[in-house]
Amino acid sequence: MENVNVFRAQEKRYKCPGDQVPDMSEVLDTKDPNSYGFDCLQAIQPDVFMYTKVPGLIILRNCVSPELQKHLLEEIMFGQLQDAKNKTNLSPFHKLPLVTDSIWRRYYNGKESDLVEGIPPTKPITVDRLIQKKLRWITLGEQYDWTEKVYPDPSLSPPFPKTLAKFVEDLVQKYTDFPNWKAEAAIVNFYSPGDTLSAHVDESEEDLTLPLISLSIGLDCIYLIGGSSRSEVPTALRLHSGDVVIMTGLSRQAFHAVPKILASTTPSYLLTENDKWNRWIQTKRINFNIRQVRNS
Repeated sequence: MENVNVFRAQEKRYKCPGDQVPDMSEVLDTKDPNSYGFDCLQAIQPDVFMYTKVPGLIILRNCVSPELQKHLLEEIMFGQLQDAKNKTNLSPFHKLPLVTDSIWRRYYNGKESDLVEGIPPTKPITVDRLIQKKLRWITLGEQYDWTEKVYPDPSLSPPFPKTLAKFVEDLVQKYTDFPNWKAEAAIVNFYSPGDTLSAHVDESEEDLTLPLISLSIGLDCIYLIGGSSRSEVPTALRLHSGDVVIMTGLSRQAFHAVPKILASTTPSYLLTENDKWNRWIQTKRINFNIRQVRNS
């Protein structure tokens, strides 16, 4: 019988409350040549590594420029978040202002105390709490149905953001054997210190051999990646703002998780002159998880 506790034990090892820092002695950090397991990194180009213990896992260190990181965040918060076609975890529970207005614009412009009406039985809630505590994810491109675990008719979905698509498609073409890979869907997760993502495998796409892309902005995190079952001990990686992970080969269907967000690690280049923006980005990790849905 499969021992399902091995991966879980590692999740518990790194999970700790809020701002606390776990034992980092066995965490691989691509920015630290003295970190645990660094000798298992195979450099294929400067700042681009294959991790030999997890076949097919490609780590691109500091791959996203500061300018592009800020641009992608601005597109999400000022644009895609107020498009009703992009589902969020808030959509079923709150009457969100959209089109020319949004909870983000209200927060950013100092109206964080405004109340947003709930869809009964959900009660009204402040803009500040929605932005800081309640917003967990938004979907881009093909809109995944979390209830049915399927992608619906793509003709009903908004187009995938062009800047993000071009960037990740170029990476896949350059570093993998999938030159025709297309960015068709993404879930953008918003994490705060204390938040976690449990072990899982992404398997709703038509072709599970196609690469999966993970792009990190904001706070650092500990990312666990194992094998095809929870009985395999996972590797712990520290991911920084601007890092990209490409899961190909055996790693594409490997169990992975995020047990810890590391507080107070937001790079200074993400700060602006707006106090509301700074308060937000200093407590968030934003992860773009991008995939091709159709086998075309």
